[in-house]
Amino acid sequence: MSLELAIDDKAPINIVDSLIAYLKEQNISFEVIKHPFCASFTHKAHLCNIPLSALVRVLLLQDKQGMVMLSLPAPNFLELDTLQQKLGRELNILPEKAAQEIFSGCMLNAYPPLPEFYKLQAIVEEELSTLEALYIMVGTHDTLLKITPDAFKKIQKNAWQFHFSEPLNIQESTETYPRDSKAPPLSFTEMKSFLSRRFKIRIEDTAILPAMPAMIEGLLKIRVNPNADAFMLASLLEQDPSLSAQVIAWASAPYYGFRGNLTSVAEAIIKVLGFDLVMNLVLGLALTHTKPTPKEGPLGLLRHWEEALYTASLIECLIREMPLSKRPARGLAYLCGLLHNFGYLLLGWLFPPQYELLSKSISANPELPRMLIEHSILGVGHEELGAWLMHAWNMPSAICASVRWHHNLHYQGEDAVYVHLVLLAKELLRQQGVGEAFEIQLTDEWLSGLHLTQQAANKAFNHFWAGHDTLNDLMQTLAR
Repeated sequence: MSLELAIDDKAPINIVDSLIAYLKEQNISFEVIKHPFCASFTHKAHLCNIPLSALVRVLLLQDKQGMVMLSLPAPNFLELDTLQQKLGRELNILPEKAAQEIFSGCMLNAYPPLPEFYKLQAIVEEELSTLEALYIMVGTHDTLLKITPDAFKKIQKNAWQFHFSEPLNIQESTETYPRDSKAPPLSFTEMKSFLSRRFKIRIEDTAILPAMPAMIEGLLKIRVNPNADAFMLASLLEQDPSLSAQVIAWASAPYYGFRGNLTSVAEAIIKVLGFDLVMNLVLGLALTHTKPTPKEGPLGLLRHWEEALYTASLIECLIREMPLSKRPARGLAYLCGLLHNFGYLLLGWLFPPQYELLSKSISANPELPRMLIEHSILGVGHEELGAWLMHAWNMPSAICASVRWHHNLHYQGEDAVYVHLVLLAKELLRQQGVGEAFEIQLTDEWLSGLHLTQQAANKAFNHFWAGHDTLNDLMQTLAR
């Protein structure tokens, strides 16, 4: 069995009825297929025993000339540059909030390919015309409509049709994801050689290894000092007013439940947060603020900190459900969660054009696993990039392993407990729409390796989710 969390969201019944009534008025024949609530296209196809390529995915794009509805097979990778070149337009993906205003009453990414109903110009991937049957959504994640190619042509009668996407085999790609957990990370020389071929730029001129900031060096020296205490840590942090203020803000946040007044960093460490947690929080903050990164977008600081903080905090809850004798170091586990996606930030530092292209491609293909998009565009994943820097900075082996292998169910190295806690937290969050669209089946046997049951994992998640909103202020602060 896999972990599945109950989701209570339901699309308003009137939008489903309205869309079905519209199809009947247009004399469109269809078959209604009901299935358990599921927002993943891959999971929908599995539940309904239908080809993933026959599921129609809908996107909205916009430029100065207006808005366009795009329909393409669910597993296809949208080549936005190709589309822009063919049309001679600067179309870009409409933000989620704006799209949901257009598709009023519809759930996110459950949009129906009905351009006439929404009075939109339409473009259709010509590959859809070769299928024997198509499956479309009508605003909810528990209903599909099966229609014939002729019926689909009728509802897209005024659409432009041409080739602008490429199929990606999600199932095959996720099954064959590299599993050699003993392979060392790419060296700087290997990375330069590989990226110079893929990016076609002179890495020697741009990929200068980011220097370790002085604050991080000081923090690491304290961390390895067996005689270090809260006052030594506070003394270092007080050299940076911004870090000092944020530590006090963290300790004062409702999430930690402290009701008194804090007047110093030392008090925040001793009375509320503890030495290990502050060490890892400020180390993560210092690392992620070493270079500027855009705030918005799927790889921007807001999304980065949301997933980083949620993952790290959920890991703390999961650890509390483990037997006391089997629990890993709490602070180190927290930092593994906080830094696991650090490779995206490094990409933004060293290769801004590729970072921007990747961000746009992820926005255009939200259903596809990021690792497929990364390897299609860059030839390398954020895991390799992040692990390369963590090793270069001599970070603890648990952090290096978690950054490199946090998608690998089969990792069996000495730091497996840290890697698997990150992976488990990410999967639980994905089921609530947070993080990467990469579905993993977590079995009872796999969970037993963490000395957890599905019941215990769900209990930890529910405890975390009940108070996760209190992290949002902290997320906004860190993303500044």
